[in-house]
Amino acid sequence: MALRILFVEDDPDVRGAVLPALRDAGHDVLDVADGGAALDRLATDRFEVVVTDIRLPKADGLAIFRRAREVAPQTDVILMTSFGAVADAVAALKQGANDYLTKPFDIDELLIRLAAIARKRSLEQELEDARARLAGAADSRWWPRATRSSWSRARRGRARSSSRGAFTRGVRVGRDRSSP
Repeated sequence: MALRILFVEDDPDVRGAVLPALRDAGHDVLDVADGGAALDRLATDRFEVVVTDIRLPKADGLAIFRRAREVAPQTDVILMTSFGAVADAVAALKQGANDYLTKPFDIDELLIRLAAIARKRSLEQELEDARARLAGAADSRWWPRATRSSWSRARRGRARSSSRGAFTRGVRVGRDRSSP
């Protein structure tokens, strides 16, 4: 599954190495070089994933993360950080970021994390589709009348027998010795 990704990185060497790999993997990638441009793009476009450095000019990666969650809560966010900013990344994870990578990182690590996000999104879509099909199948216009009535009788019978069982279990059998 191809993802629509906003890639935010101010280092041209990192962008030059990562962008071709993301595009070769089939993802639709828009890249920007600073936090201000990323915030502008988040205001106008929708992305499934935002991959952002934490330390950026004009706005940091945490502000981008917060804005992405504000405008589209379903957006997944992966933070890239140097060793010194790991505490910031951990704080963002506690606030709902999906993952973080410590620089320098292997591009395959990023691709694996993106594949996991794509797989999760695909499963979520399948689940949503299945729920919609079930809701359509439960529609009373779809079920034949005989099936509906037999289902209702069975449901009423279970309710009666279970309530009768609950009632008899709650009653003491025999004489209550505590009363005269």
